[in-house]
Amino acid sequence: MGRQPCCEKVGLKKGPWTAEEDQKLVAFLLSHGHCCWRLVPKLAGLLRCGKSCRLRWTNYLRPDLKRGLLSDDEEKLVIDLHSQLGNRCVCVSSSTPPLRSPDIFLHVRVVNSVLVLRHRWSKIAARLPGRTDNEIKNHWNTHIRKKLKKMGLDPVTHQPVAASRAAHPEDPQQDPHCDGKA
Repeated sequence: MGRQPCCEKVGLKKGPWTAEEDQKLVAFLLSHGHCCWRLVPKLAGLLRCGKSCRLRWTNYLRPDLKRGLLSDDEEKLVIDLHSQLGNRCVCVSSSTPPLRSPDIFLHVRVVNSVLVLRHRWSKIAARLPGRTDNEIKNHWNTHIRKKLKKMGLDPVTHQPVAASRAAHPEDPQQDPHCDGKA
């Protein structure tokens, strides 16, 4: 028992989107809005999966999306929010009391009796209109994290590197999913 497949994959196009496909999807969504994403490809005349249409619209075609690198103010806000929320996960041992703000977590699972809570990049992106969670995550990993390292700050804890290592020594038993990377 599990989730039904999102579509019949037979005969569907995969790979890069063409300009014609983009035009069809935009025209359909601007005139009809988005209903059930599983129905959109058929109604728009596309040989694509509904999930593919949803991701294409959300990450690339929405009219309100901003393009290009983050401004200095946006980057500062991302750093501030990251220091509050984190980016990927927090590992809590079974002896630690439970955290009280479940709305900021995407996944909760137990690995080797350690509770792994994954933070949402979308919580950060929600504070930056026109930016997607994927765009924020990619910008963090390619630009901001490197800037923080050059400044001598640990990109996970936002503390000076020497102080961060002293406060959080490396644990070889640590869950590999809690590496601070997205």
